[in-house]
Amino acid sequence: MVAGNDFGIRYVGISRNRLKDRWRTCPAYDAMTMTRLARDQLFHSQCWKHIEREITAQLSTWYEVRAITGHSLGTLLQRIGPPLSAFTALGDDSEGIAAAVERWLCNKQSERLVPWNAAMTKGVMPL
Repeated sequence: MVAGNDFGIRYVGISRNRLKDRWRTCPAYDAMTMTRLARDQLFHSQCWKHIEREITAQLSTWYEVRAITGHSLGTLLQRIGPPLSAFTALGDDSEGIAAAVERWLCNKQSERLVPWNAAMTKGVMPL
């Protein structure tokens, strides 16, 4: 999941790959001076164009990336309660739960949730 510094959720997704395969660390450079930064930064191919667009519009924008395992997601959904706890009816199918939550979030586009999930939102961004 990716959230912006405005607390809006930008991206949710399930991955069958390891986190470090999906979110790679790459060399990063200061955009103004092209000086290499001291630390590598996270890179995600589907999110990158959206990150560039938002940072171009507002240079002070930043993002937080979080990952949760399928089992932990089910436990969290139980604590949150309805309507999200309904996904736990899928039992021990953690991949099914994660996919269902991803789909549900993409269907809930709003000011707080502007998904970058092109495949789930057909590339349509809300105005």
